[in-house]
Amino acid sequence: LLTSAQCPNCAVPVFLEVALNGVDYSVTERQFSYFKDPNVLSVAPTLGPVLGGTRITITSEGFHDPCSGCAVAGSCAYCGDLVRCKFTAYDITTYSTAMCVRLANGKCDPVRMTCNTPYARDLRGNLVSLDPFFVAVSISINDQQFFPQNPLTLKPYNVFDTGKAFLFKFFETPRVSGVVPSASAGNGGGRITLTGVNFLNENTLRCHYGTKVGAAACSSGATGTFLPCTTSGCCKGTTTASA
Repeated sequence: LLTSAQCPNCAVPVFLEVALNGVDYSVTERQFSYFKDPNVLSVAPTLGPVLGGTRITITSEGFHDPCSGCAVAGSCAYCGDLVRCKFTAYDITTYSTAMCVRLANGKCDPVRMTCNTPYARDLRGNLVSLDPFFVAVSISINDQQFFPQNPLTLKPYNVFDTGKAFLFKFFETPRVSGVVPSASAGNGGGRITLTGVNFLNENTLRCHYGTKVGAAACSSGATGTFLPCTTSGCCKGTTTASA
């Protein structure tokens, strides 16, 4: 049984009984709780490599600790496995296990769940193409109903649906073939040019120097030459919103 403290978004529990003849019901008074439909607010980040493994955070109103109420079943692991992310592109779907974000007090954050993106090349409709592609992301806390749902179909959004669909972009892993110049002053501030393949024109594009992460950088068109990006939205033509 989920208490109001464990699941503030759950409705008042009801007694669940069973009848073999449709008339005489059991009187075991086992309780069952309904939860309100999660209201997904954001997915971040909104892009990652097709090889998978990108940790994404889904923010939503209506999450609760999947392990709450599992004591009688004796298996929190089972209830935890019911929380899943769904990645859909047209008629192809794949899943990954999700988990709640634990707060400092050990409790689940009621508004955040995380999951890792799956290997996604199978989600690309055109297996020959290496172009980036989008999938629709949804989440379930019981491995049955996934949200957000299209109100017209009462099914999770697909990539072709209009409305509050949360899209994730998969891309081929960038490969760097050249760096010019290959050395710079230790105080930083120098400009370098990278050449390679599979670059994208994204506001989140940046370089990593050993253990240091550089400032965002890009060049319109992402032809392989990146210029410093010092202000928000300076990469023209990119999209950072997920809905």
